[in-house]
Amino acid sequence: MGEGKVALKHHYGRIIISSMKKVLSSCVALLFALPILSCGTTQNDGTGKTFEERIAKFIPAGFSIAEKRNMVGDNLFVLAKSPESGIAQYMAIIADDSGGDLKIVKQAKPFRAENVQLAPERQWGAKLSDNEKGYAIMIKFGGDRLEDTFVKVLDSSFNEIPNELGPGYATRDFEDVDFDGNFDIIALDTRWSRLAKTLGSQPYTQRVCTYNNGKFVFDNPRFKDRYDAGIKAFTAKLDGEVQYENEAFYYSLNLLLVQEVLGQAKDGLSKFQSFIGTLKDEKLIGLGKELLGAFTSQVLKGEELSDPLWKPYSAQAWEPLFWKD
Repeated sequence: MGEGKVALKHHYGRIIISSMKKVLSSCVALLFALPILSCGTTQNDGTGKTFEERIAKFIPAGFSIAEKRNMVGDNLFVLAKSPESGIAQYMAIIADDSGGDLKIVKQAKPFRAENVQLAPERQWGAKLSDNEKGYAIMIKFGGDRLEDTFVKVLDSSFNEIPNELGPGYATRDFEDVDFDGNFDIIALDTRWSRLAKTLGSQPYTQRVCTYNNGKFVFDNPRFKDRYDAGIKAFTAKLDGEVQYENEAFYYSLNLLLVQEVLGQAKDGLSKFQSFIGTLKDEKLIGLGKELLGAFTSQVLKGEELSDPLWKPYSAQAWEPLFWKD
């Protein structure tokens, strides 16, 4: 090939490469001009506004959306918080998203908590009965008392479902205890925290409640095996060699509480009295006699057994969620 032809070929090669670079540059610019879509990207609705933009007018300045979850129909449960971490203020909102504009169905007053989270998906909209579902919210206030961590359950009309246990019981778990397809609540007896923080959280002293006609009701007969197992466990502990008297004291008190659940309070008191007679520690003997006197009085009045020095705290597990009027 002559030198002229070689030069001409190199000239046209440079032209072709230059043209390709311009085309490639244009393609890259066009690619970056297209909208980028990825998992978790906030999407616009039909009005051109994101959900966060539409709900912003309903939450105080400084709050951000921590979580949202579908409920019945086009309703959403929205959890907002401020700041992002640590002890924060939370606000719960139920919004109707059936139209272009959000409508607030229900809204809670801001409250401080260490952590608030919605139940896992399998428990969100969990079946309570043939025609009712429950939506569970776990709230942790940040204290070290048993009643500082609890669960609230809303029904399909967005009302908090009450339980018949009353003050002193903190609903801790929401699950299908007996695998019948309907979810129940498990409540801890917090009234014994003065004597032993673990006392009210023992599996055998927990109360199981099932949903019935708009509330959770105490359902002992169905869970009798659970409490029978408790009697066997605590009796075995007391019959064995316990290293410390105070440890045996708590086992004996646990046994009394389980017997009370089964309607055997008088027999439980008789055993508790006999146990006190075996003690050598003067402080434990004094405490045992104090409790025995209070318990005997409570049984005669038809009341539940309770630590006589227990006082309910305000704004805790057994009070309604802080909904605005």
